[in-house]
Amino acid sequence: MRGLKTGYQSNNGPTSQIPGLSTEADSLPEEKARGRRVGVMESDSDYVKLAKQGGQKGLLWHEETLASKPSQYTPSNWFGDSEEPADDNGNISNEDLKKNGASSRLMAAPFGTDGNMEKGDGNGVKDDGKDDGKDDGKDDVNNELDDEEVVSPTDDEDMSSSFKKIETFHVNNPNLDGMEEDILYHFSLGTKTHNLPEMFGDIKFVCVGGSAKRMKAFAQFIHTELNLPGSNDEPKDICEATDRYCMYKVGPVLSMSHGMGVPSISIMLHELIKLLHHAHCRDVVLFRLGTSGGVGLAPGTVVVSEKALDYNFLPQFEQVVLGKVIMRSTELDAGVSRELLQCSKELPNLPAVIGNTMCTNDFYEGQGRLDGALCSFSHAEKLEYLQRAYEAGVRNIEMESTVFAAMCRVCGLKAAVVCVTLLNRFDGDQITSPEDVLVEYQQRPQVLVAHYIKKRLALIALTPP
Repeated sequence: MRGLKTGYQSNNGPTSQIPGLSTEADSLPEEKARGRRVGVMESDSDYVKLAKQGGQKGLLWHEETLASKPSQYTPSNWFGDSEEPADDNGNISNEDLKKNGASSRLMAAPFGTDGNMEKGDGNGVKDDGKDDGKDDGKDDVNNELDDEEVVSPTDDEDMSSSFKKIETFHVNNPNLDGMEEDILYHFSLGTKTHNLPEMFGDIKFVCVGGSAKRMKAFAQFIHTELNLPGSNDEPKDICEATDRYCMYKVGPVLSMSHGMGVPSISIMLHELIKLLHHAHCRDVVLFRLGTSGGVGLAPGTVVVSEKALDYNFLPQFEQVVLGKVIMRSTELDAGVSRELLQCSKELPNLPAVIGNTMCTNDFYEGQGRLDGALCSFSHAEKLEYLQRAYEAGVRNIEMESTVFAAMCRVCGLKAAVVCVTLLNRFDGDQITSPEDVLVEYQQRPQVLVAHYIKKRLALIALTPP
């Protein structure tokens, strides 16, 4: 042990520079020996006396070596129930994990990997260098249907917990990194002409719908619901330079139209997802708000989609790429769907169910309507098809949900489809409700999603599911 020295010894100077403490104080020049700071005076307070004598003794003394040793750190076992101690490097062996029944399931990715795709070229096309010699127009693997078990929250878990981590997404296209400029042609936006992070970096919710008029009305509605400053009488259409889509930014909410049918919404989604990527957005949830034909449901019922099904009642979307058919999964985020259903219970006059949504390629023949320009089936055949759809869990029919669900899932984006039914297709094909009734029906998905957004932003109290 050794103490901190309070002075130093020089050739000519005193052992201490504090006046009154040096043995050589008497040899100081006369002018230095004057003043009340030289020597300990009887009139000094206890504190001043202590300070003049160098302070409390031993205050800054320290040990040369530490006698104690650091204790062993045992890391938490996040992915299993093992209570086996860690080794010297802080690791728990796989044998210990297996012995204690630790889960080997994959956790839901946030979101650097694509659990919906085969390993391949990044676009879902498997490239294993093999050719089976068959040319049937389809890839040899249902590329992007899930064959992994992904852990999702249970009914008893707090759905809001899924929002506690920062979630990002990926565009799944390495070619974008090498592009000097990315022109979002149908939005009349670009990475060189617009500061996309500044314009859109705070977006947390994207709401899309077929009708430009309806999505403008939603922008005005959500402006009021979020109690944002300024007037909402005439919101600015960011895409006003093009007549393809409309786009309104209202605080953290983006309201957009997508047109009618899979091709139109597909183009919009490609450029929207790239826009969110270039703007460095995080924790984004997408909603499709729309109308639909009900299957066994009364008009005015809101259907929150569990899965989007094709015409064969399968949860998949067929995308043709370079002459090959790629199958992509169309399951939607279960946590968001359950939260939306809970929100519907907190709102008056808003009947809602969770069910499957069938997506078709057109409004008439593809949906089994008898009133189109063409019809090659009977009324009985129509009812039989609708009955099979109902037994497969289908509760409504529309024309965009499969590609919406598939693209969001591949890119790691949380998404939900929320559509109101305008009629029960078992009862007929034509929409006969009065205009004012239809307007109120069309507002129901908007009211539901606005309530969800306000809860996510903590503008209203959270209710346990």
